[in-house]
Amino acid sequence: MQFIRGLHNLKNHAGSVVTIGNFDGVHVGHEKIILRLVESAKALGLPSVLISFSPTPQCFFGREQATLSNFKEKHQLLDRLGVDKHLLIYFNQTFSELKAKDFIQQVLLDKLNMKHCLIGDDFRFGKKRQGDL
Repeated sequence: MQFIRGLHNLKNHAGSVVTIGNFDGVHVGHEKIILRLVESAKALGLPSVLISFSPTPQCFFGREQATLSNFKEKHQLLDRLGVDKHLLIYFNQTFSELKAKDFIQQVLLDKLNMKHCLIGDDFRFGKKRQGDL
């Protein structure tokens, strides 16, 4: 699995299948999404890309919560599950102010050329959690 640390290290893709989340630990629900991600990517002949954040938005905004696994454990599990690429985005003040539509355009479409996205039911993103897919 390729690890991409930061948006500045992300190269343009010819296409991808994406999931986005904190993935502070990989529980059964996360595992189901990840397995569907890998399966969908293989069916489309595209790389699977998992996007996560450091620190998590909850930690950044002062709502710290316990994690289920440390970074190394999470990375090893993602690799075992067959994820092709793990993009770790640094969550800072500037990123927290990025509007949902700008995240979609700048990251998901312009950089990753996303063709398909799998997310959890309660997933929200963008400034003030205004976006959903």
